[in-house]
Amino acid sequence: MAYELKWNVFGQVIDLALYNHLSLNEMKAINQEVLGFLAEAHQKVVLVIDVSELNTGYYTVDHLRTTQQYMHHHSIDTILLVAMTKLNRLISLLAFNPSPLPLLQFEEPENAQQYLAERGFL
Repeated sequence: MAYELKWNVFGQVIDLALYNHLSLNEMKAINQEVLGFLAEAHQKVVLVIDVSELNTGYYTVDHLRTTQQYMHHHSIDTILLVAMTKLNRLISLLAFNPSPLPLLQFEEPENAQQYLAERGFL
């Protein structure tokens, strides 16, 4: 599987890590699973998306935009994006930019975890 999805803090923080090359079917499956997690939450959640190990291309932007419908979900408070390379940061920013949700980018996973800790999630 080219992704991992789990609760970091149940009902508050969802972790989504994307790896290697994602197929269009995997992107659709990710969307459905994230929507399932959001249905379990009884409050707004923070979504942490780690694309550090994702092999991307410019086609990834269109695929993410068309499949990741959770980007407009009312149960997400903020999206934290972890991307270690400039290309992954650019691709992710282009893909998630249409979302009305606040999007914060981090170069290291530890920085995103520190952000969560400072806000009392961890």
